[in-house]
Amino acid sequence: MNQGYFSQPTISGSQIAFITDDDLWIVERHRNMGAAVARRITANKGNILSPCYSPDGQWLAFISTDTAAEGDIYVMPAQGGEAERMTWLGVQRIINWKDNNTLRFVNGMDGYPNREAHVYELNVKTRDFSKVNLGPASYYYAGKNFQVLARNSGDSARWKRYQGGTAGVLWVQKEKGKFQRILKDISTNITRPEIIGTNIYFISDHEGVGNVYTCDLAGKKLRRLTDHIDYYCRNLRSDGQTLVYQAGADIYTYDLATEVEEKVEIECHTTAMQSMPRYENWSRFFHGMELHPKSSELCLASRGRLFEMAPFSGPVKELDVQKRIRYSYPSYNFDGTKLLAAASDADSDEALVLFDLKTDKYKTLFPQIKWGKIWGIKCSPIHEMAAIITNRKEVYIVDFKKNSSKKIETNMFNRPADLEWSADGRYLAYTANVDARRTGIRIYDTKKAKLTFLLNPVVSDFSPSFDPEGNYLYFLGIRSFAPNYNETHFDLGFPFATRPYVVALNDKVLSPFEATLKSPQVDNSVEKPATGKNKKAKSTPTFQEIQFEGLENRVQAFELPLGGYGRISAIKNGVIYTKQNVAPIENFDRNQEPPAPDLYVYRFDDGTQEVYHKAVKAFAVNTAKTHVLLHHDVKIRLLDVKLKPSQESKIGKKDGYVDVSRIKLKVEPRLEWKQMYHEAWTLQKEHFWRQDMSKVDWNLVYKRYHKLLGRVKTRSEFSDLMWEMQGELGTSHCYEMSGQYTRVGSGVPHARLGAYFQYRPSAQAYEITRILAGDSWSNADGNSPLTSMGVSLKVGDRIMAVDGIRFVQASDLYELIENKAAMKVELTVHRKGAKSEEKVVVKTNRQQKAAWYREWVEKNKKYVHEKSKGKLGYVHVPDMGAYGYSEFYRNFVNESQYEGLVVDVRYNGGGHVSQHLLKVLAQKVLGFDQTRHQGLEKYPVYAAGVLVALANEQSGSDGDIFPHSFKLMKLGKLIGKRTWGGIIGINGQYSLSDGTYVTQPEYSFWFKDNEWFVENHGVNPDIEVDITPEDYRDKKDPQLDRAITEALSDLKSNPSVKFKPSYYPDLSIPKKLTRLNR
Repeated sequence: MNQGYFSQPTISGSQIAFITDDDLWIVERHRNMGAAVARRITANKGNILSPCYSPDGQWLAFISTDTAAEGDIYVMPAQGGEAERMTWLGVQRIINWKDNNTLRFVNGMDGYPNREAHVYELNVKTRDFSKVNLGPASYYYAGKNFQVLARNSGDSARWKRYQGGTAGVLWVQKEKGKFQRILKDISTNITRPEIIGTNIYFISDHEGVGNVYTCDLAGKKLRRLTDHIDYYCRNLRSDGQTLVYQAGADIYTYDLATEVEEKVEIECHTTAMQSMPRYENWSRFFHGMELHPKSSELCLASRGRLFEMAPFSGPVKELDVQKRIRYSYPSYNFDGTKLLAAASDADSDEALVLFDLKTDKYKTLFPQIKWGKIWGIKCSPIHEMAAIITNRKEVYIVDFKKNSSKKIETNMFNRPADLEWSADGRYLAYTANVDARRTGIRIYDTKKAKLTFLLNPVVSDFSPSFDPEGNYLYFLGIRSFAPNYNETHFDLGFPFATRPYVVALNDKVLSPFEATLKSPQVDNSVEKPATGKNKKAKSTPTFQEIQFEGLENRVQAFELPLGGYGRISAIKNGVIYTKQNVAPIENFDRNQEPPAPDLYVYRFDDGTQEVYHKAVKAFAVNTAKTHVLLHHDVKIRLLDVKLKPSQESKIGKKDGYVDVSRIKLKVEPRLEWKQMYHEAWTLQKEHFWRQDMSKVDWNLVYKRYHKLLGRVKTRSEFSDLMWEMQGELGTSHCYEMSGQYTRVGSGVPHARLGAYFQYRPSAQAYEITRILAGDSWSNADGNSPLTSMGVSLKVGDRIMAVDGIRFVQASDLYELIENKAAMKVELTVHRKGAKSEEKVVVKTNRQQKAAWYREWVEKNKKYVHEKSKGKLGYVHVPDMGAYGYSEFYRNFVNESQYEGLVVDVRYNGGGHVSQHLLKVLAQKVLGFDQTRHQGLEKYPVYAAGVLVALANEQSGSDGDIFPHSFKLMKLGKLIGKRTWGGIIGINGQYSLSDGTYVTQPEYSFWFKDNEWFVENHGVNPDIEVDITPEDYRDKKDPQLDRAITEALSDLKSNPSVKFKPSYYPDLSIPKKLTRLNR
């Protein structure tokens, strides 16, 4: 039977619509009559999401990413046909139909918190929409005499058995009473509710696996309806008679009248075009390169495939064309006739593979070694040997001629890096941790089988590189502390710290900077060619042995500016190194790739430094250290290090640009998905913080979801499967993101005007009802363009047209500014009270979260000042990264001057700077500095006095750690709601073949009071305060009110230290000076 990966069903009578192959399909349900053949009714460019039948079954609404970067709502006839677009807003999910003309949907445009969304109602006839003003929600239903609202009722399959602060909750309001929470005893998720009559149907996993349950409006008569064990029930919908949902890759129905559950057998005939082989551009998936010892060949790694070629012309050879194995870390052997690489396939553990470049054959080396994940390979320049680094903090030396291996280190603290051989092949150097904080240069002597640290680092030494003659070793290090004063407030930091260094490996050589002086005679002779039966013996450079005694006295710094160095490599009579411009972080977009560093060269013969090449993402140097291979932009360039690169960019030896157009990267998605699935599963096995996987049967999980892999036909289906599989760990920070999606639509952005409008049909105009007040000086969409210089629109003014086009219906404004984000548009406006229209030009925003956030913070700050009568300050911290650190100090410097401080970490998205904030907040006033003309100043100057903290369900990760630490340190009361509950950290070190970003929970946080309790539970506040739907409707913030009340109460019982001197110094000469009796 032709089966697909079926998801997100919706039902109307005997007809079921669902998504597979990234399109919408319908099937007629015929009980006990075998499989029904499904019919495709969309053929979109983008993805389809959240389909939902209208109550009369005549219409089918869905979200599509066809045009917009964010999905929007479309409506089409239920049997198929032309779909009509309804919104130009960006919509997260369709909830249900209020009636045959009104859709309810969820959207996050209205408010600062990125994690919260609100419910809106859309008239599909007029396209006008309005907000259901009951606060954040993911579901809403209004019956005759009741309302049901759900918060956080997302897909529980992605974090199975979740019990933290954002576990789904249901609120019910009956008759004219207030909203009340029901089912409070269920600690896990309550998701995807459906209301039929006065019964609530929903999915919950409080008994271990996500199944469908029902209860009444009071939360009583709780009963489980389904009995799934292997796969979670997901995406529940109903037509009032039958429930429909997804479990695994199948669709099930539950007949409410007969209480019969049934799997819907579906025959699905699809071309599965997204799983067909295709060609891709290699540069997008580049992940490694290696230069032949003689610089005559090079090997590029892209999308897990290895391509070997001569630089400027000739054929390109793919080293293995099976396309079921992902290769990485290619390394040529000493004479370039063989190549080593790490191999990860779809069926077995990571392997070390040796390619014979003469015979085009390859074999697996040392299959008995369990590598885990290989993290680096470096072949010896002389012998048939290589050094290997693994994720298990191990370093191996392998001899693939003698078929022998030796583990030379398992570091106690972190994974070693930066493998580098001396030119004679005797010494291996690499970076390794000395202790938990410092890294140093390790040296392994293969002749004596001895491992030692070369030097005693101050903070860190890294990136070792031997000079070609073996006299010196160059490295980067942090050995000098040169602080900088902040311009914003009294503090110092060390933004500039790294620098290149050189150490002489014997005591006979002068400093390399003394290049013009006569160097002492060092025996760098070459062995004479062997004769007789040893005639085939290799010529091997002979170097002096490293003299470890006195090494600490033979270290010299390069006289170069501190800061920004990333990697250094020796070349003939010099060094090359990457250096990044150390600059302030002004763009807080975590997804934006930082600019590539420049490659510099330092030549000892004239003591000069210059930029060798701009914007180099990676480089490789050949064994003789005469040539360098560069990855620049999307190009590869091979250069002679003696020569300055030309400014031309032609392919060929003269300019050095490699003809990469010869690379033909053929992708076979189904083979690739199998390998990616296995690798992602392996990465969890290798890196999950507990070797026993916290008692989860990880092998069973592999088999369970691997059975569904053959049904996957698109990249989005593969992503869904990956989330489900990793979700079985029941642990935070288990992510699968990015990757290559072949159906992404045109990606047209929505533009924003930083304001809210009411469409006036009679005037065919949009009246401004609110303008966001952000930072007018911001270049990051921080303010509304409607208040910019020369525009100065106000609430009550009307917009009549965009770029000369008049409005006809309620969606026109949003449609007319679509695809014009960050562009200038002409608005025809009619100011309130004016007699005529005028035209103004504004530059639209890409988003309006920044302006919303600034207005929200300033409003809260003003409210706290006023309600506390000038006694309390207010600080909000949006995350625990650079952005949150910036926002904290923006307000803290001034707000800490009040007698007390409200520290608000609600909606905190996590990061890593909580310990820095806590250190500052823990300061207490010890005294004052009095001046004659400048008044008093506290000491410490930024001690904040009485503290209270606010947290809620959306405070997560380091936003969990901060409030719990705040409590442990007894800094003040914690007020609000239980936090998210995700404190097992990640480092984002892995991506899969197509660029998919996968994370493994590695760093589990243990607190001295409750140990592991915060993970999957959250931090309990000292005082719990919820914000009810009525509070949101009435624009109340009872959490902030309670924080003010508690802070003022604490201030009363523990008043701030006052400047009350009991005396002033008297420095006059004592009046009763008695003379000496001589």
